[in-house]
Amino acid sequence: MKKLNYWLLALAFLVLLLAGQPVIAASNNIAVVPQITGSHSERFQLIVKPGTTRKLQVTLTNFAATSQTIVLTPRNATTSAQGKIGFTRAGKLNEAPDFRQMVTPQRYKLAAHAKKLVTIRLQVPPQKFSGLLIGGLHFYSATDHAAVVDVPVWLTETNRSVPPRLALAGITARTYGGQPYLLINLENRSEALLKKVTVDLKITHAGLLGIGSTTNSFVQTYPSFAPYTQLPLVWGRAKNPVQSGRYQITGTITSQGKQWSIKQRTVLTRAAAKQANAKASNLVQDYTWLLLLVIGLLIVVNVLVIAKIIRKYKRR
Repeated sequence: MKKLNYWLLALAFLVLLLAGQPVIAASNNIAVVPQITGSHSERFQLIVKPGTTRKLQVTLTNFAATSQTIVLTPRNATTSAQGKIGFTRAGKLNEAPDFRQMVTPQRYKLAAHAKKLVTIRLQVPPQKFSGLLIGGLHFYSATDHAAVVDVPVWLTETNRSVPPRLALAGITARTYGGQPYLLINLENRSEALLKKVTVDLKITHAGLLGIGSTTNSFVQTYPSFAPYTQLPLVWGRAKNPVQSGRYQITGTITSQGKQWSIKQRTVLTRAAAKQANAKASNLVQDYTWLLLLVIGLLIVVNVLVIAKIIRKYKRR
């Protein structure tokens, strides 16, 4: 029976492709086909007016031998640490329109081997915007949350690009695969979609009393950076713990021939660094700062001793 379902799924794909219908995805016996015309068959791309309502249509298919309930939830766009655009049920950046408020969640009951055309109402926010808004229609099976399909929705009023407002929004620390990393939070605070984004930074960690300060380079290129999202820049050195304290981050962001400068002074708390390092394994502690501190103290002591000797000599 399981093999039969796979053959039915493959046959359905072939029929849809021959009919010219864009298949977004199929997962665990469900498929979602948006009813789209034009060159962008992988997403809804709409020119809208503030305060209006648009109707989107998708075809849902249940290839299983039993009935299924498919759930729709709207989600906001997000940008991953690899520079890929996805969708999250979490919140949004300040001042950003919330796509979760534009579409009402729905549940669709489909009989075995059934197909249904559904209409989704999208309420455009009343405030005007000049660039691009991105949200997602997130479909999943009520009985199997691994069966997930996302359909992107792009909204614009003018169909014109706008310049980004880029800013650093502090740092934190995380552990991935037993290695702690510093996460530098870069925010895109406008309705601009950036592509081929190259980040070139200098990361300076201030040592105690200026002793043991270090500067490292960070250069990485990302395919995309969605509007009103945060791009986590992940930096670290193999087997080295992250250091708490004061950081200065300076550099440039380049995208499609345009460049912007950024700069921020920020602090990584001792608690955040300790938590990330505690989850790591096989760390090599760097005591260079301690050695430099001892050398600095010895120099200060020697200077004080010499100054005292000179004062005694002058009194004679």
